[in-house]
Amino acid sequence: MKRLRRQILLLLGVAAGMAPAWAARDFTPLAGTWVIDAELDGKPGRGLAVDVQGNAVVLQVYGYETDGAATFYMASGQMDGDSAVLPLQKFKGGVALGGAVQDAALAESVGNVRLQFANGVQGSIQLPGEPAYAMRRFIFNPRGEQPTYRRQRFALAELDAERHPVGLWNLEVYGSGRLILKGQAPSAYWYFVCQPADEHGTVECSGEVPADTSTKKVRLSYQQHLYDLSVLMEVEGEPARRMVGAYQDTATPRSMPSSADQIWFSGFQGGYGGQRIPEPGTWIVRDEKTGKPGRGFSLDVQFDQALLQVFNYRPDGRATFHMGSGEYAKSKAQIALKTYQGGRYLGGPWQSASEASDAGLTTVNFDRIDSYKNMNEGSIRLPQEPLRVIERFELQPTRPDLASLMGDWIFTDRDLEFFVALNRINGKVLSNEAGDFQCQFIELLTDTVVECTSVAATDKRAVRFSFPFSYRGRSVATGGIAFRVRDRFGNLTGVGPLIKQ
Repeated sequence: MKRLRRQILLLLGVAAGMAPAWAARDFTPLAGTWVIDAELDGKPGRGLAVDVQGNAVVLQVYGYETDGAATFYMASGQMDGDSAVLPLQKFKGGVALGGAVQDAALAESVGNVRLQFANGVQGSIQLPGEPAYAMRRFIFNPRGEQPTYRRQRFALAELDAERHPVGLWNLEVYGSGRLILKGQAPSAYWYFVCQPADEHGTVECSGEVPADTSTKKVRLSYQQHLYDLSVLMEVEGEPARRMVGAYQDTATPRSMPSSADQIWFSGFQGGYGGQRIPEPGTWIVRDEKTGKPGRGFSLDVQFDQALLQVFNYRPDGRATFHMGSGEYAKSKAQIALKTYQGGRYLGGPWQSASEASDAGLTTVNFDRIDSYKNMNEGSIRLPQEPLRVIERFELQPTRPDLASLMGDWIFTDRDLEFFVALNRINGKVLSNEAGDFQCQFIELLTDTVVECTSVAATDKRAVRFSFPFSYRGRSVATGGIAFRVRDRFGNLTGVGPLIKQ
């Protein structure tokens, strides 16, 4: 896996500290499970595991051989704007369920796969020997259990014409069709009444806000794509405002002024709550990183449900996959893995698959006592195997590489907001152009965290932020949040504007 990552880095140019001038995307494809629209029939079949970090992409295709046996393919490389052409490869000889740990090897390259993304949740894929098909992010549990008395909370970054963050709003969505929008600078507390989502998933909300001598009508339109929100706000007589939304938590609001909200789910790294949600994407066993190909996992936790794909090998060395789902509660899940057979093979006719056998129970756990705030690590117990530590797979360097923190950020600390472009590295410190906001990695006993410090200005006090690293740039920080809106390549971290079709 390390060698694979190194190859990706060399393709991207970042191993030498370069930042190629590709066209920046207006979105980032959501990591996790994707499906081909034309092959969804309510039965088992083939699917895709997509992971995009910056401009690096890894694709895993789970499908079938001509004899009906389950298999998988893998592709990796760079995005060129919103598309990629990648060699699709098959491997052999790696770890089987319950088998000895051993490296895999390249079996064959089967041709190129072409990916084209329209936004963060839609696109197309052309596999070798096949026409292009529409694909989309598979969202199987959009909001989790959401009684009307619970509320979902989002951080909204308001963008200017150049797509830089210029404002921060807090959005509270209630199951009863109510919505509250809060702003700090300037102060705002606006109520909206919302209609049910239309056929495109758009929720239309209306309200009125105070004006100089009367009120103004406000229209707010939003689409929720799991942990991301696309928002357009139109205030009467003003230009429309586009916002990028990041899911923070689901809670039962406090019943008394002196009591705290009861947090049910927490989406930001370092958050609190009964279910702290790991970021969907590609995961690997830490002790199996040898610099050579091996097995891996695609973990997709959507609120209180988890979907797991295991890309591994048969005892005879042939590539295969196992898949299962289960309830996610208290930051852990028990998943019944299954094997499948008979589905569509590359270039073959469409056909559904069927369940072949039970492979046993797997437990994934992120309820770590030693470092409960770090959701980049967890554990997995596969059938007939001991407990193993898993970690998020790096497609580009992260901790302690300061370049992994570059981009446009919003930091909050109680009554203060900082809009910072972190773009200058000086030794072990990353700062903005003026040098009055600085960040660095700090090694702790059980984790490496980010610490940022602002230099006191005439209108703001000096503030220190400490927060766990997040691949998506969404963390709970000391006194507030750390929210990256654009990455080091200028790509927006949300799913894009409102989708019309």
